Amino acid sequence: MDIKSPATTAVRRQGYVERLLRRRLADAPDAAWLTFKDETFSWRDALSMARRAANGLLAAGVAPGDHVALMAANKPDFIWIYFGLQLIGARVVPLNSMQRGKALEHIVDDAQVSTIVLDPDLCEVILPLKQSCKSLVRCINFGGTTAPGCDACYGDVMKARDEDPPVGPAQAIAPVSIIYTSGTTGRPKGIVIEEDRFFYEDLAAACDLKPGETMYCCLPLFHGNGLYLSVLGSMYLDAKLLLAEKFSASRFWEDCRRHDVRQINLLGSIVPILLNQPASPEDARNPVRAALSFGCPAVYWEAFQERFGVRVVECYSLSDSVGFMINRDGPVGSVGRPEHGMEFRVVDEDDQDCTTGTVGEIVIRTPHGRATTYKNMPEETERAYRDGWFHTGDLGEVDAQGWFYFRGRKKEMIRRKGENISIWEIEAAFRDHPAVEEVAAFGVTADRASAVEEEIMLAVVPKAGMRCDPAEVLAYGESRLARYAVPRYVEIVSALPKTATEKVQRNLLSERGTTQQTWDGADKTYVSRPAR
Repeated sequence: MDIKSPATTAVRRQGYVERLLRRRLADAPDAAWLTFKDETFSWRDALSMARRAANGLLAAGVAPGDHVALMAANKPDFIWIYFGLQLIGARVVPLNSMQRGKALEHIVDDAQVSTIVLDPDLCEVILPLKQSCKSLVRCINFGGTTAPGCDACYGDVMKARDEDPPVGPAQAIAPVSIIYTSGTTGRPKGIVIEEDRFFYEDLAAACDLKPGETMYCCLPLFHGNGLYLSVLGSMYLDAKLLLAEKFSASRFWEDCRRHDVRQINLLGSIVPILLNQPASPEDARNPVRAALSFGCPAVYWEAFQERFGVRVVECYSLSDSVGFMINRDGPVGSVGRPEHGMEFRVVDEDDQDCTTGTVGEIVIRTPHGRATTYKNMPEETERAYRDGWFHTGDLGEVDAQGWFYFRGRKKEMIRRKGENISIWEIEAAFRDHPAVEEVAAFGVTADRASAVEEEIMLAVVPKAGMRCDPAEVLAYGESRLARYAVPRYVEIVSALPKTATEKVQRNLLSERGTTQQTWDGADKTYVSRPAR
């Protein structure tokens, strides 16, 4: 690539992230921002690393406007590459580092990803895609040396000059260009984000977070929560950010105490995990004021607040739209009320308002209009935004005082370990098993206290005259699925319940649940206590 000299280039256009960086640098260049393990980086450090990453990526062949995927675990290096891509105007596509198989291949093809920056241990997963995905021409591995099959390494990228890159965004681009969310019974959908409209001031006010105080991120940076709320949120709010490699229940509160953390982000699945830790006199002796929560089961809400002395601030948002609610002081279990001129309704199958307390679909209308579309799916985009209201696919209800409550997903999807998992993705991993005729994935709830989390069960119909071993079937899918999408339960059945139009009745399978003929992959034995 022919890179022009900065001296001969017109004034660079700055993107959203670069403007945030330079604002913080102008205010307090040497103030600490990011802490990871025993390393701390100032705003000056952050811009320096971003500029080196930008120039190194250009030298490696990445061009403005390219779609570049990041597939890696939490670390500062992830953030520097992300910043560098923003500085040169490349479009960022975060990829779940546990994604595998046909779903991953579809995402890379659909987004027209030209470059993937990945952890070295993912080379075995990613490098074959260079043969099957026409758009993918370049792999860059995090590390000091180039891994076999890769085209460059992070160590060489970061040897580039610490100065403004000679190019910038040709047009306004969102901090994250495409986020892939699991489909329901279809392929993962790419949400094209046209602009950033997150309400950081509201989150800071609700959590009583002040400039210079510390936020804690233990959620993956390849998710919108980690990247949008924690990284960009801390930048926007002039807060410090403590980054962890991953969530650890045993280290969680120790990290908070050691680094004087004032605000944490929680998924609903994390709350019971923390509550299940052995009780300690130190539980409430932590500096955290508030936990920004998404999907906290109401049954755990007050117990969490009382034990840890932390206020739960429940929110509702989704990647597909800019809709946002926050429960500042409302009833336990509510996700809040509409704000900022946004309109929320709960509607029935005919898009008519449900009566108070009746469950229906949550729909949203904002004064700004659309801010997202579905990649290569214009009909799906129009269907979602029909009649001017974005149809979320989420179930909810609203009480007489106008407080909204989330009640799960409308379509067939399984929520497990904080992930929304496509049934299509699960079933696709098992359909080409040589002994499998039909397969159906569905959710079963082993613990009824957790209204939003399920375990995955697979019903398998063998081919005529062939025998299926449930443990072997499960092992077959493990190499083809993200870890969180691997079923726990497998049962071999003679037939699947279907409608007159041959649609599998997964609701009947879920109601039936596990039996004594169900293999439990976690316990490596047949089920002794049924789950529904």
